Amino acid sequence: MSNSIKDIEGWLTGTTNGAGLRPWCTCYFNGTREDSYDLQAQLNVKITGDQKLTPFPHWTLSTRTSGKRYAHLSEPVSDWFVGGLVAQSLEPWHPPGVQTSATLHQAIDFYYGMGFLINFYSHTLSTGLGDAGALVPDYVSYCSSTNAHPRMWAANSQLIYQWWLQRANAQISATFATNGLQSITTFSISGATDTNTSVEVLVPGATQACTIAVVTNGSLAGTNTYRISGQSIKLRVGASVTNARGQAVTVVGTILEQPPTQAIGGGINSTVTVTLASPLAVGQSVAVEWLLGVKQIGNFRFSVSIEAF
Repeated sequence: MSNSIKDIEGWLTGTTNGAGLRPWCTCYFNGTREDSYDLQAQLNVKITGDQKLTPFPHWTLSTRTSGKRYAHLSEPVSDWFVGGLVAQSLEPWHPPGVQTSATLHQAIDFYYGMGFLINFYSHTLSTGLGDAGALVPDYVSYCSSTNAHPRMWAANSQLIYQWWLQRANAQISATFATNGLQSITTFSISGATDTNTSVEVLVPGATQACTIAVVTNGSLAGTNTYRISGQSIKLRVGASVTNARGQAVTVVGTILEQPPTQAIGGGINSTVTVTLASPLAVGQSVAVEWLLGVKQIGNFRFSVSIEAF
């Protein structure tokens, strides 16, 4: 291994050669043995592509010693089932697990939608020279489509390693609590140096509507600092936020009572009810939703009288 690396580095004299970061990858994941990890560590290898524990890059973990972590980063390949088998590469070498343009696009869209690393394995050049042919330039161009994938960025192993080092500096802890109908997730962040450092939380599912509040360093966060997709909230905390809180409140809808007939909603003297699963205890509260269909500009006053039955 040492001689191989020295030969390659000699051939690439005068190039950036990964900024001196030694990469290593073996065929058929044969570099996942513990002795291989030890050799890679001795040779100061920084980036490998063999161990695959998650769909994200991760530090290589020992398979023998609990809690041991190697200093080289593993960049897992992206798997996709085609014809009942994992398509192990873009080359048609393992039928029926052979990728087509359609299956590859489906796989890219899935990994992109989940926010995973997109890293489909291939021996073919980006020009199409190799057994995968036009599938590789198709792979590159489809990933590069800003219409289909506006938040995807291209990177090589060097950039991913440097990004992961920055990410590793950030120490994040999370706690979760409930208070009646409120679900509260609190993050403590330290050591972050990247302005794009982000945290993500999956809020509990609810059969009723929810309102969301996001607070950073004790103040409401600007809507341009977070995005909500389904039950997922992703918040950019950058290098200055040390405390973040996401709060979801389950909202109970109100039901318009009839009679009198209210064909287009409530008006004067309308009453609404709120159905509760159980009576409210002393000091307990409930969040309700009011739908006001005001269609004319002006100032209006709404009077609400609360009664318990």
